[in-house]
Amino acid sequence: MSGEWIDGWLGGMPALPEVVFFQPVWEPYNAAAKEVVQHILDGSGLKQSGKMGQKYRTTIASLLQAAKSLDAEGHKTIACSRNTNAFTGYSNGIGRNAIWHVVDTLDGSLLKRVEGSGAWTKHTSEYLEMVGMEFTYAQVTHYKFIPDDEIKAKLPHAVFIQAHAKLVAVNKAETRSERYDRKQSDKKTPRLPYTMAQRLFGRDLEILEHEVRQLNAYYLKHPLQLPQQGNKASDLVAVTYRVFHDGRLDAGGRFYGVWTGMHETQRLACKIDDEDVVSLDINASQPFLFSMLMGTHLRLPKPTWFDLYAEILGEAYTEESREKLKTVAMEVIGSGNPSKAAPSDKKKHLFSAEQWEEYRDLLLTRIPALKHLDNDHMNGHGFIAYHEAEIVRQTLLTLMKKDIPAYSIHDCILVKASQMAEAMSVYRDTVNAYVKAHCIRHKRVSVMDCYPAMKITRKGKMSERVMGSQDSL
Repeated sequence: MSGEWIDGWLGGMPALPEVVFFQPVWEPYNAAAKEVVQHILDGSGLKQSGKMGQKYRTTIASLLQAAKSLDAEGHKTIACSRNTNAFTGYSNGIGRNAIWHVVDTLDGSLLKRVEGSGAWTKHTSEYLEMVGMEFTYAQVTHYKFIPDDEIKAKLPHAVFIQAHAKLVAVNKAETRSERYDRKQSDKKTPRLPYTMAQRLFGRDLEILEHEVRQLNAYYLKHPLQLPQQGNKASDLVAVTYRVFHDGRLDAGGRFYGVWTGMHETQRLACKIDDEDVVSLDINASQPFLFSMLMGTHLRLPKPTWFDLYAEILGEAYTEESREKLKTVAMEVIGSGNPSKAAPSDKKKHLFSAEQWEEYRDLLLTRIPALKHLDNDHMNGHGFIAYHEAEIVRQTLLTLMKKDIPAYSIHDCILVKASQMAEAMSVYRDTVNAYVKAHCIRHKRVSVMDCYPAMKITRKGKMSERVMGSQDSL
């Protein structure tokens, strides 16, 4: 249990500053970055040659990358975990011993440990004593960043590239009540330790990691240039990783990267090979793909559409009604419960007393495949997310062979504007081929011949739409 959480709840001792979490995944890219890393190495006495020297160089570059996100007033700190499992599974093989050695060596010069952080602490308060409770907790270790004049001068001009990642992560299996309690507490999904995932999945995990390594090696030739922030130079990203759910390799599996957490306007401000990017997004991806994979037709007035939700609503369509229908769809699919009786607490304000049921019933009428959902695996968290991710995986690898760099955001891909048409054709053809093969393999009543509707979004322009279709062989 974190100290910040307890302090906010009980009004106890002062919380530590907001943190920027350190990850040993960045390398110096331009001359200014290489010079500032070398400057720190020269003054540290750390080994500079061989594999260990390279690990130290990566660690310092990653500390500097974290420092670029700190505020000038010193209200933020760099957090470096002392958990023994914190630095396992990275593609560069950097582990805790190398990282801690660098951090401890620089403590007192470039870094200054925040007093009280990293220690096991018994939290005391009158309230806890009154109810007979005690909490012992550990703060993550925080460090203030103390640059000298040369670092201050060069760091704003330094460009770093994210060249490493934890390639594949597998979240632990949770019961429904465990997942509910975790979400209510806003906690992250617990993950299997990397060594345990290796033991459980062996060769299957190695194959997945190999494919991600292939993509990342290609991304190094065509890194994603992040939008510039203030007067700082724009950094680069050249890695992705996958996350699976429920302690299994056939649930989830989406690709993630620095760009997936960005707002759409920020993503569209990125560049590839110094060229503007375009976002290609499958319209209503989860209800559409689930229907097609189950071999079940969408019940629409016609077999083509530009926006599935607008087509379902018909004359009742407004921007507000579309948003409500989409909300119902995402909550039904996410919960795996087609009979979900009410919206989540966070969405209650959107619906009047009977609206939820009206939208839900309309959704089930038009998308009858949703009646096959369950809260075990046949839902958006498991089955649908997995097949969506596998379609994206096949698309990314096919595009790579055609020398078209593409970065994934769930059901969406980011590509260079000049390669948009070919990339979209590959993506839609991949969906069609994947769905056909799945329907045949699982002996669905209908083998669907389908193409997803797409939304094309460019920086500063109105979105365009491409028509989707469904038929059966």
